[in-house]
Amino acid sequence: MTNIAVYHGECFPLFVTEEKYFIKSSVKKDGFREYVDDDGEVYPNIFIKNIALDEMDHAFSIKHVIYYQDKWWDVYSPITKRHVDQNSFLLFSSDYEDVEKHGFKKQEQFILVKEIRMAEIKRLKEIQTPILTFKEQDERVKVIEQSEVKEYLSGILD
Repeated sequence: MTNIAVYHGECFPLFVTEEKYFIKSSVKKDGFREYVDDDGEVYPNIFIKNIALDEMDHAFSIKHVIYYQDKWWDVYSPITKRHVDQNSFLLFSSDYEDVEKHGFKKQEQFILVKEIRMAEIKRLKEIQTPILTFKEQDERVKVIEQSEVKEYLSGILD
């Protein structure tokens, strides 16, 4: 799952460390600074900003579920721009019957995966679960039809 903060009406990836909240952007915005990792390496295409919890309009985690071969499947890892650019999405199952029925392959014990392409996605479900001080709010579910999947995925935050 990926955490998202809505800050000044815009969605940003959210990172929480020791009660500190950081949002990330690939575009330089007012108040954001270049990201510097623990080893001192500067990333000129990644910008972060430390924000307070009360500065967030909303915060939630996103989970995606893919409809493929007449069944909803969990994804193996959160969908990122890399998955979209590589046109590769890993479905997850722990049911060994899916090896024969759906062509899954054993990755490790109780973890079966199947790689599919964007064109094979019949529907995509985005599940937004509120987090932090927003966790009492209702979960939001959006279903993206096959004709809109490519456009939706092109806007995935990374």
